Amino acid sequence: MKTNSCFWTLIFLLSFPGVGIAQMGSMQGTVTDSNENPIKGAVVAIESPETGRKYKLKTNKKGKYMHVAIVYTGTYTMVVTKEGYSRQFLEGARASLSQGNDEQGIYNFVLTEGDSSDKLDHELTDKDRERMSKALTEQVEEEARQAEITEKFEEGQFQLGQGLYKEAIQSFESVVELDEKQPAVLVALGQARQKLGQTQKTLEAYQKAVVLKPDAAVYQTIGNLYSELNEPEKAKQSYQKAIELSAGIAPTVMASTFYNMAVGHMNAANSREAKKALESALKSDPSHAEAHYQMGIVLSQRRTTIPQGLEHLKKYIELAPEGPNAEMAKLLIEALS
Repeated sequence: MKTNSCFWTLIFLLSFPGVGIAQMGSMQGTVTDSNENPIKGAVVAIESPETGRKYKLKTNKKGKYMHVAIVYTGTYTMVVTKEGYSRQFLEGARASLSQGNDEQGIYNFVLTEGDSSDKLDHELTDKDRERMSKALTEQVEEEARQAEITEKFEEGQFQLGQGLYKEAIQSFESVVELDEKQPAVLVALGQARQKLGQTQKTLEAYQKAVVLKPDAAVYQTIGNLYSELNEPEKAKQSYQKAIELSAGIAPTVMASTFYNMAVGHMNAANSREAKKALESALKSDPSHAEAHYQMGIVLSQRRTTIPQGLEHLKKYIELAPEGPNAEMAKLLIEALS
């Protein structure tokens, strides 16, 4: 009887472990988030750098994964990915022959929220590293620039509070040289210039500020400055912009907006416009004491409206008996009566 040569070849191969048929092991573990909650559907990719063998599986609803048919010999790299989380990477992983009875072959991963498309360190090319190095350098330079901006701005704020207006202007201007798109710095620069009576330069700073960040209070100030310069049309436009920006806010804030407008008109000796603004202020907030006082002043300038002026002055005393204008209001009431 002839012997089948294929049979004897199989017997020969089975007699030598590692020849023809490799030993198979297992790898398993869990994937959780930073709060220890299981992550379902995380992809676990396992690859042998020596042979190129690749395995891929997903975690179940408990965040667990297991592969029981992985070639035992050699080491593996493991990459765990899940959309919405930063990828995790492990080198030198080994399979286990005991299917979980020892620590080998068990690999747990914790994923943190982030961009799943970010490359891992071993995946970076030279160009990637160069780009990252450049970005890091730019970040460090930007952080240094921002620190300098903060330091100079705080220095300027301190100087402004101490009445050192020239020094404050220098500090704020140095900030503008570093970054000309800082509305808060431009407003502070305008305040310092205004203290020194630099009206045109003050306007310049405020106007640059509202272009970057429209603000009702700054538009009010611009309106007041134009009133001082006897440019009523520009003042009116600025006040109107302040009103538009104040729309929908608290009535007390709206009243303050109109009141500041009225003060600007009064400083420019424009009683007619001041009266309109005060009427709007009192319509928004009938309890605005200073608006009542100024309305009393405006109405008392004409004989025919003195009675109404007296009523507003009396209302002011009622609302603010200890107010800054209380004594003057009492004197006016006595004189006008």
